[in-house]
Amino acid sequence: MIVVSDTSPLQYLVQINAVELLHAMYARVVTTEHVIDELRHVSAPPSVRSWASTLPDWMEVRRPKSLIGGNLGVGERSAIALAVELGADAVLIDDRQAYKLALASGLLAFGT
Repeated sequence: MIVVSDTSPLQYLVQINAVELLHAMYARVVTTEHVIDELRHVSAPPSVRSWASTLPDWMEVRRPKSLIGGNLGVGERSAIALAVELGADAVLIDDRQAYKLALASGLLAFGT
């Protein structure tokens, strides 16, 4: 099963020391360069910045060919676009508006 993650699910899972669950639950875990940039941002918690700076081998980082439209942040837009491009089985996304856009894009969406 392929899952694409947005910023907040990764951030929350890192903060509670449970990010390895993604690797245990999904055959392939993918995120975007935009999401990794957000996780490395100076305003992110130190544990999250550290994790994003030394990603585990199981985390795949890709750049979508284009961003999906909408009034969302670049992380959400890139995660949804990449999930559509890859034909992902699901997208992990917490923002309510982004969640609705993911569903409208034909994706199965889960929140943290």
